Amino acid sequence: MQERLYLDPLRGDKGTLVLIGEFHDEIAGEDYLDLNLLTVAEEEAIKNLVPTPEGQSPVAGSDDEKWDKAIDALNTRVETFKPDPAQFGSYIVDSGLNADVGENELTVIRSAETAVDSYAITATGQGTGYVTMVFGNGNAFTPEGDPVVVQVFKIADQLYVGDLKVVTSSNPLDEQVTLRHSGDFAGKPELRMALGHGCRECARHLRHLDDDADWRSCRQGAGLDGQMVRGH
Repeated sequence: MQERLYLDPLRGDKGTLVLIGEFHDEIAGEDYLDLNLLTVAEEEAIKNLVPTPEGQSPVAGSDDEKWDKAIDALNTRVETFKPDPAQFGSYIVDSGLNADVGENELTVIRSAETAVDSYAITATGQGTGYVTMVFGNGNAFTPEGDPVVVQVFKIADQLYVGDLKVVTSSNPLDEQVTLRHSGDFAGKPELRMALGHGCRECARHLRHLDDDADWRSCRQGAGLDGQMVRGH
């Protein structure tokens, strides 16, 4: 999160707080995604960087209230394009289809004419069957001459085990690492996993841990897909 949430001083009059997603192409083990959204646990941790004094409520105009509002204001503007009637072969933003996606929501792409950096697919465990996807059938962003390709894949009735990732800090003086699961849980781990039970099951399956006692010190609760380990 240290490298994905930052202030861009060149955006806006006073700079803009930016949250980006990132794909991790691992040498060994499962590749994984850091989605450009905040889980419940991540949002709580980030807001606590500017904490409200213990036993008090946020005061209007205080630093903690301003920080919380800045986090709540994070959003993604999703733009869909349409043919430009003034210039053949060009496309302009269809402002009527613009959508703002909040900091806790997953951006869902419903049109080939929507501007994206890349696509990702997630299975939320709510069904099985076959999915058909068509590639290269857009206009605004599809290179001319690209063939239309159809891909069919199966969603299996099988638990995704994944693996545990050790995420080190960019600053070695932090003396802390994060253990996280490789699954993205569609950005809603609070609906699909409770750390403590889930990690023990994954670790036992992967033979990383032999004793439940090794995980007793873990903070448990819904919405936790990672655990920070600090030095002393």
